Amino acid sequence: MWDGILPQLEQDYSILAPDLRGHGRSDKPETGYHIDEMAEVMYQLLRHLQVDKCYVAGSSMGAQVAVSLAAAHPELVASLVCEGALNNEFGECGIFHGTAEEVEQRKVQLRADLEEWEEPFYDSIESHVF
Repeated sequence: MWDGILPQLEQDYSILAPDLRGHGRSDKPETGYHIDEMAEVMYQLLRHLQVDKCYVAGSSMGAQVAVSLAAAHPELVASLVCEGALNNEFGECGIFHGTAEEVEQRKVQLRADLEEWEEPFYDSIESHVF
């Protein structure tokens, strides 16, 4: 999911983009899925790589892990960008309120929208900036 932005950053930053436990190509052990546990694993990885200060970005659960990392080790995190961390469209605490039928209709519409979505292409920075 980060493939679109990482090339924009790698000229100016060293990038570390590990898969969280149970995601992507990472191991899928039975335990260790608490947000704070995963933040500790990220901390240990950064220590192992001798990173003294870093910019942290996370999406969804990764954002929650990033917040935990920053809270536990503020001296390590220079800045924090969180996307989609604490928002759930459906469910008891979700932002979409409707009947079960309306929820299903909304999900069908979201899937259809995703199938039609095309990643924008900009041939220059000027064509991208408003």
